[in-house]
Amino acid sequence: MLTPMVVPPERYEEALRCLFPSGVRPRPLLERLRAGQLGTGGLHGLERPKGGLVAAALLVPAPGRTATVLATQPSPQVPPNAVATVIQAAARGCRDIDLLQGLLRPEDAPSLAAFQAAGFQSLTILHTMTCAVPKRPAAADLPPGISLVTTTDDMLVQTLDATYEQTRDCPGLCGLRNTRDIISGHRAGGVVHDELWLAVRLRDETIGCVLCTCGASHMGDLAYLGLTPAYRGLGLGRAILRDAMRRLARRGVTTLRLAVDSRNDPALKLYRAIGFTTRATQQAVIRSTREVQGE
Repeated sequence: MLTPMVVPPERYEEALRCLFPSGVRPRPLLERLRAGQLGTGGLHGLERPKGGLVAAALLVPAPGRTATVLATQPSPQVPPNAVATVIQAAARGCRDIDLLQGLLRPEDAPSLAAFQAAGFQSLTILHTMTCAVPKRPAAADLPPGISLVTTTDDMLVQTLDATYEQTRDCPGLCGLRNTRDIISGHRAGGVVHDELWLAVRLRDETIGCVLCTCGASHMGDLAYLGLTPAYRGLGLGRAILRDAMRRLARRGVTTLRLAVDSRNDPALKLYRAIGFTTRATQQAVIRSTREVQGE
């Protein structure tokens, strides 16, 4: 019988070998574990009766009261139900977290089965897309009456709530987290500059927002682009995004990255028209922590 256990510090490397069997161990992750930066009880393992870990699951907290769960890929020796046991053990150790997520290869059916057996639900297939940002992009002509103005996180709360209505981008996430925590998560994606943290205004009315961050290696991220339902499908998204790319270019950004729900056809059409191409796809699975603590 395999026994779930909290992995002690002296066995961190052994557990990471279960998570990354290819031999490539992320040194920063090990350093964060040893420094106690991932909390306590977030790394769990399954041990054989005679000793030795055969599977592990690690909770990696992130800003915005979320955490990503990394888990051993199931195999004939360690089936999905066994991996689910260690995922559940890691999930029970979460503190100050509202949402757990896993990001899997779409073709990895055994891992999906393990997460589902651990109480996770399939959210969607996410497309990670990138686009080159021209050094001197053409001026973006916003439609008459439309302007982009610097906004604050306090002002964004109401705006984001309004743009989530009838959303096609991961609608299964709606209501699972506080909006302020979502904004904190967006901010954590990189460096935020005032001119890239913007509300979309139609004269005196706020009808959406576009939020971008700057990262390393001249990479920028489109954290969020949303409009209220009445102003979708009018071509505003393209003009807003082109204006944002012009602002990013001034900051030295040469590549813009984003993640989008594969079922969000209007957004995919917009991004592809501008020049974005898909670089990776991932199966996203989620679980609210509201019921985890009661298990």
